[in-house]
Amino acid sequence: MKAPICRVCVTSDILCTGCEDKLKQGNISQVDIDLARTLSKLAVQHPILEHSEFKSTISFKEMLLVLVPKGMAGNFIGRKGTLIKEISDTLGQRRIKVVEETNNPKELVQRILYPAQLLGVNVVYSGKKQIFKVRISRADRQRIHEKESLEKLFEKLLGSETNIIFE
Repeated sequence: MKAPICRVCVTSDILCTGCEDKLKQGNISQVDIDLARTLSKLAVQHPILEHSEFKSTISFKEMLLVLVPKGMAGNFIGRKGTLIKEISDTLGQRRIKVVEETNNPKELVQRILYPAQLLGVNVVYSGKKQIFKVRISRADRQRIHEKESLEKLFEKLLGSETNIIFE
């Protein structure tokens, strides 16, 4: 299994100096470490996890967002969602959403917002900066909780200011 921390740190209770530095610099979080160790333990019962990889985790309200490479989401979810349920129970998270990475901002936003209907992601160039405008169907307004928090999440993932608009 590939994780943001080294194999030694996954199997032990302490971090090596390299992983400790990553944690202090904010390149990884404690949740990344906890998830890597949880997946390592679950890999004994679920061998498919040995061939899995996750890039990072982002805690968002009561949800944990796990970013994985393209084609890896199924490995984390498992048949009928049993594996993701085990991971959720072990970590004590209420809800975990596995999202495959992509270079396309629209696809990434759609994967996170699903099942809400995304109308589009527009890029507005204002001076030297770019702003993403995420357009969501007005009918899905009740599905989108904490609009400001979601905007901050998209800013972190997309690397630019983001505004959510309901149309």
